[in-house]
Amino acid sequence: MRISLLSAWLFLSCLSLCQAQESSRNVQVVGQLSLEGGFLATVLDQDPNRPLAYTLDTLSVLHVVDLSDPAAPVVSSRVTASGGHDLTTFVAEGRVFVIIAGNRLTVVDVSQASQAVLLSEQLSPEPFSRVFAYKHSTGQRLLFGAGSSQALALDLSALVTGTVSVEASLSTPPHQGTLEGIGDLFAGFYPETQEDRLYLAAAGGYFVYDITNLEQPVLKTSVLSAAVQKGHAIAPTPDGAFALTLASYRTAPLRIFDLTGERVRTAVGAWMEDWQSELEDVRVRWPFAFVAGLESGLYVINIFDPAAPYTDAWFRPDPPSETAPLLRQRQGVVSVNIRNHDGLIVATDHTHGLWLLRLEAFGGWHGQNWGVPNVSEVQDWVNGPY
Repeated sequence: MRISLLSAWLFLSCLSLCQAQESSRNVQVVGQLSLEGGFLATVLDQDPNRPLAYTLDTLSVLHVVDLSDPAAPVVSSRVTASGGHDLTTFVAEGRVFVIIAGNRLTVVDVSQASQAVLLSEQLSPEPFSRVFAYKHSTGQRLLFGAGSSQALALDLSALVTGTVSVEASLSTPPHQGTLEGIGDLFAGFYPETQEDRLYLAAAGGYFVYDITNLEQPVLKTSVLSAAVQKGHAIAPTPDGAFALTLASYRTAPLRIFDLTGERVRTAVGAWMEDWQSELEDVRVRWPFAFVAGLESGLYVINIFDPAAPYTDAWFRPDPPSETAPLLRQRQGVVSVNIRNHDGLIVATDHTHGLWLLRLEAFGGWHGQNWGVPNVSEVQDWVNGPY
């Protein structure tokens, strides 16, 4: 009888969850993994031989998730850190590491998925809310961290050995607003100009730096929109010509800026599916952008014409709340990641855990297939940028 009741409960729970889901016809839910506690971020292992995801919850527990069967994801191992807000992953000498960042920097060796090992914890030079692992054109492996007042570049190789080595620091220009700090960052290499660039969403707007010479970063472009007191997220197109941006206030649209000038004030395009939405995260796989919109769910927009972006697909785990936008809790889809070699989409849901999704006719992404540089947050740790 207990087994029967349990089976019935699981069936009804699944039925209720499935009925709550809504999506466009070109989105397929292939799997879902519920985990206890709210979630902050997820990164995907991009190696085809390592079908893994690494997700961080609000209790600073790192979950290593096996996605070998996307229809039945399972947790392979867990490690508890002392505190963290974001995470990233990198590869060095055949080993795979996850960095959990916050007031401390925690290094976890996840080379063996079934036995993640906490290697070290050090105090961070300053609290990091966002981190980005990057292989510089010089070959150096760097951890860029967004802090309360500046962006720092740390040596990842040193961090693995338990040493914090600051290779560069970068402050954004002074501004007149009341908000401070850096909300997001992105680094990429651009073959046409042979430049390493760092993109910052920060107090005052959005900023693009040439960091080819780490010791002498050069400000290339400032985006100073009157509607943006503080930038929340930034994701450039693979050619670096445009930037998709989010602002740190509710009901703000996704704005697209042309980065060809030194000072930019007006967006060339904007997108918002629902004015009551709050947009949290954005990733670009040209000509698509994947947007995490908390309670409004996940959206895929077409940005082939940056001046006229439009919704191509969407997925919503739960029906939209009837609560007024300014009174809503920060629940729903908080981040999105894309596995480049096969196009698997993983949405991190603050309430339900991980959603594994497929987009019709999207079987993977490589920039050269679209005639653009192969630039995304995904790094080639063996060959470096190209």
